[in-house]
Amino acid sequence: MTMYDITVPAPDGAASLAGIGAILGRAGISLEGGGMWAGIAHYLVAEGDAAVQALESAGIRDVVLQPTVVVPLDADVPEHWAGS
Repeated sequence: MTMYDITVPAPDGAASLAGIGAILGRAGISLEGGGMWAGIAHYLVAEGDAAVQALESAGIRDVVLQPTVVVPLDADVPEHWAGS
């Protein structure tokens, strides 16, 4: 499955994140992961184009969509992380 990173300005911190989550939730977009650094939110989604459309329709600008590489890891196996 192709996954996408959406980058969204979040100038109001937690309030921005709440608004972004509400917009994407109403659009039926599942958030597979994410976080915020320096006023920029990143979310991992499967429906990239739909996420961008939902955010832009709600008036959020400067949304960036990038394809990502998702690699499953066995988090319970320390050697897996080390590449052994």
